Amino acid sequence: LLGSHTDKVVYLMMIINQFYNASALALPYSMSVFLYALIANPRPNPKYWNIAMIYAEVVIFVKFIVQMTIWNQVSDDPFATNTLSEFYVGLTRVDDASQFLGYILWDVMVIFTILVHKYILKTIGLSSKTEEDI
Repeated sequence: LLGSHTDKVVYLMMIINQFYNASALALPYSMSVFLYALIANPRPNPKYWNIAMIYAEVVIFVKFIVQMTIWNQVSDDPFATNTLSEFYVGLTRVDDASQFLGYILWDVMVIFTILVHKYILKTIGLSSKTEEDI
Protein backbone atom coordinates (compact mmCIF):
# COMPACT_ATOMS: atom_id res chain seq x y z
CA LEU A 1 0.00 0.00 0.00
CA LEU A 2 2.81 2.43 0.84
CA GLY A 3 4.65 1.49 -2.36
CA SER A 4 1.87 2.86 -4.50
CA HIS A 5 1.67 6.16 -2.60
CA THR A 6 5.30 7.15 -2.22
CA ASP A 7 4.58 10.50 -3.85
CA LYS A 8 2.30 11.36 -0.93
CA VAL A 9 5.15 10.51 1.46
CA VAL A 10 7.42 12.90 -0.44
CA TYR A 11 4.76 15.64 -0.30
CA LEU A 12 4.36 15.07 3.44
CA MET A 13 8.12 15.26 3.97
CA MET A 14 8.29 18.53 2.03
CA ILE A 15 5.50 20.01 4.14
CA ILE A 16 7.13 18.79 7.37
CA ASN A 17 10.35 20.44 6.17
CA GLN A 18 8.44 23.70 5.76
CA PHE A 19 6.98 23.40 9.26
CA TYR A 20 10.31 22.56 10.85
CA ASN A 21 12.48 25.11 9.03
CA ALA A 22 9.83 27.82 8.41
CA SER A 23 12.07 29.94 6.22
CA ALA A 24 12.33 31.31 2.71
CA LEU A 25 14.61 28.42 1.71
CA ALA A 26 11.96 25.86 2.66
CA LEU A 27 9.10 27.74 1.04
CA PRO A 28 9.61 26.38 -2.51
CA TYR A 29 8.97 22.84 -1.21
CA SER A 30 5.45 23.53 -0.02
CA MET A 31 4.74 25.91 -2.89
CA SER A 32 5.70 23.26 -5.43
CA VAL A 33 3.55 20.68 -3.66
CA PHE A 34 0.43 22.82 -3.50
CA LEU A 35 0.83 24.76 -6.75
CA TYR A 36 1.99 21.97 -9.04
CA ALA A 37 2.42 18.46 -7.67
CA LEU A 38 -1.04 17.93 -6.21
CA ILE A 39 -2.69 19.49 -9.26
CA ALA A 40 -0.79 17.45 -11.86
CA ASN A 41 -2.99 14.60 -13.00
CA PRO A 42 -2.34 11.70 -12.41
CA ARG A 43 1.16 12.51 -11.13
CA PRO A 44 3.86 15.14 -11.71
CA ASN A 45 6.21 15.02 -14.64
CA PRO A 46 9.44 13.08 -13.91
CA LYS A 47 11.36 16.34 -14.34
CA TYR A 48 9.59 17.65 -11.22
CA TRP A 49 11.34 15.07 -9.06
CA ASN A 50 14.71 15.91 -10.58
CA ILE A 51 14.20 19.63 -9.98
CA ALA A 52 13.02 19.03 -6.40
CA MET A 53 16.05 16.87 -5.65
CA ILE A 54 18.47 19.36 -7.20
CA TYR A 55 16.88 22.15 -5.17
CA ALA A 56 17.23 20.14 -1.95
CA GLU A 57 20.89 19.46 -2.75
CA VAL A 58 21.54 23.15 -3.43
CA VAL A 59 19.87 24.10 -0.13
CA ILE A 60 22.09 21.67 1.78
CA PHE A 61 25.16 22.99 -0.04
CA VAL A 62 24.28 26.62 0.74
CA LYS A 63 23.64 25.74 4.39
CA PHE A 64 27.05 24.07 4.48
CA ILE A 65 28.78 27.07 2.88
CA VAL A 66 27.26 29.43 5.46
CA GLN A 67 28.87 27.36 8.24
CA MET A 68 32.40 28.16 7.03
CA THR A 69 34.38 30.52 9.23
CA ILE A 70 35.34 32.81 6.34
CA TRP A 71 31.94 34.47 6.65
CA ASN A 72 32.94 35.87 10.06
CA GLN A 73 35.60 38.07 8.44
CA VAL A 74 33.62 38.97 5.33
CA SER A 75 30.32 39.85 6.94
CA ASP A 76 30.34 43.21 8.74
CA ASP A 77 26.93 44.18 7.39
CA PRO A 78 24.37 44.58 10.21
CA PHE A 79 21.69 42.96 8.03
CA ALA A 80 23.85 39.85 7.61
CA THR A 81 24.44 39.53 11.36
CA ASN A 82 20.84 40.17 12.35
CA THR A 83 19.45 36.93 13.78
CA LEU A 84 15.92 37.78 12.70
CA SER A 85 16.96 38.03 9.04
CA GLU A 86 18.87 34.75 9.38
CA PHE A 87 15.68 32.99 10.44
CA TYR A 88 13.65 34.55 7.62
CA VAL A 89 16.09 33.39 4.98
CA GLY A 90 16.86 30.11 6.73
CA LEU A 91 20.63 30.43 6.91
CA THR A 92 21.74 30.29 10.53
CA ARG A 93 25.11 29.40 11.95
CA VAL A 94 25.33 26.41 14.26
CA ASP A 95 28.07 25.61 16.76
CA ASP A 96 28.99 21.97 16.18
CA ALA A 97 28.48 19.02 13.84
CA SER A 98 25.58 17.46 15.75
CA GLN A 99 23.60 20.70 15.54
CA PHE A 100 24.42 20.94 11.83
CA LEU A 101 23.09 17.43 11.24
CA GLY A 102 19.86 18.43 12.95
CA TYR A 103 19.87 21.62 10.88
CA ILE A 104 19.92 19.74 7.56
CA LEU A 105 18.00 16.62 8.68
CA TRP A 106 14.71 17.46 7.00
CA ASP A 107 16.40 18.43 3.74
CA VAL A 108 18.21 15.09 3.74
CA MET A 109 14.91 13.33 4.45
CA VAL A 110 13.35 15.08 1.44
CA ILE A 111 16.19 13.84 -0.76
CA PHE A 112 15.87 10.33 0.67
CA THR A 113 12.11 10.14 0.07
CA ILE A 114 12.52 11.48 -3.47
CA LEU A 115 15.15 8.83 -4.18
CA VAL A 116 12.88 6.09 -2.82
CA HIS A 117 9.99 7.40 -4.89
CA LYS A 118 12.12 7.51 -8.05
CA TYR A 119 13.30 3.96 -7.33
CA ILE A 120 9.70 2.75 -6.99
CA LEU A 121 8.76 4.48 -10.25
CA LYS A 122 11.73 2.88 -11.97
CA THR A 123 10.88 -0.62 -10.72
CA ILE A 124 7.31 -0.39 -12.02
CA GLY A 125 8.50 1.10 -15.33
CA LEU A 126 7.17 4.63 -14.98
CA SER A 127 10.40 6.51 -14.29
CA SER A 128 10.52 8.43 -17.55
CA LYS A 129 6.93 8.14 -18.73
CA THR A 130 3.69 9.88 -17.98
CA GLU A 131 0.21 8.42 -18.28
CA GLU A 132 -0.21 9.97 -21.72
CA ASP A 133 2.87 8.10 -23.01
CA ILE A 134 1.49 4.69 -22.04
